[in-house]
Amino acid sequence: MSTTTIGAEKKKKTRREVKICKECGAKLMEHPHSLSAGLVSGLKKLAAVKNPINLKKLDLTRSEWYNFQKLKYWKLIVKAKREDGSNITGEWQVTDIGKKFVAGRIKVPRKVYTFRGKATRWVGPSISIGGAEMIKRYKKKEDYAAGAIPHESDS
Repeated sequence: MSTTTIGAEKKKKTRREVKICKECGAKLMEHPHSLSAGLVSGLKKLAAVKNPINLKKLDLTRSEWYNFQKLKYWKLIVKAKREDGSNITGEWQVTDIGKKFVAGRIKVPRKVYTFRGKATRWVGPSISIGGAEMIKRYKKKEDYAAGAIPHESDS
């Protein structure tokens, strides 16, 4: 895959480097996500159930619902599976890491970068569940775009 970089020639704070695939024109950017009180609230609701459950039954707020899947970036949740290994639509469960985090036995990195829905790296200090519950600010689409950085491809 060949890429081109635009915006690097300008050094203004408002302009960031954007990497573009020369073949298909797709942006090759990683996006930051921070563990927040809203994410932790949804995680705690799922952990309280103890079993895989469809999110529709969890009484999530709109923000919890829209952002719930981000918990997978920290390996705190996974989609529930059938015996044949296929996903059960809409059902999630807490991982062992998630259970330990909710119980306050481990910390996780505060921030994760993703590329096309997959975690690529974790950065920053690790935080406990109490620390994550203190982070009240929700990011908007513009915030994620402003924090995006070029993805470094292995190919």
